[in-house]
Amino acid sequence: MLGGALVGACNVGLYQGPDRPDDYNVAGPPPPADFHCERGERRSEDTDHDGHPDSVVFVLGNGSTVCSTEDRNHDGRIDRWNRVENGHTVEQATDTNYDGRLDERARDTNGDGTLDLVTPFVPVLRSDDGGTGHD
Repeated sequence: MLGGALVGACNVGLYQGPDRPDDYNVAGPPPPADFHCERGERRSEDTDHDGHPDSVVFVLGNGSTVCSTEDRNHDGRIDRWNRVENGHTVEQATDTNYDGRLDERARDTNGDGTLDLVTPFVPVLRSDDGGTGHD
């Protein structure tokens, strides 16, 4: 079993957690804690039809997507997490250099549908970790 707390703390490699349980086929950094992807039901997708899951979507009971992922360079590793509200991406966290670590965050700050604020990625600790960084 992979150590979700250890890997989550250093933000690299395969990640096991409530948002990616028991799926060793989809690798990459974990989602930002403040995206709260675990609220939705996790569904893997093979978007490039190569027989391997390369995308994960988190869907609420009403059918609305709360989070989605992208494998932008098709190496089998997730390198972008999208936070979705009302069918629109309102925030992204991206591994821009494909090293397994999220390093850039983009936000739609005024609700116009454009991700207009890009900043370095700084991990936010989950509220259920007691401030330690470990769940």
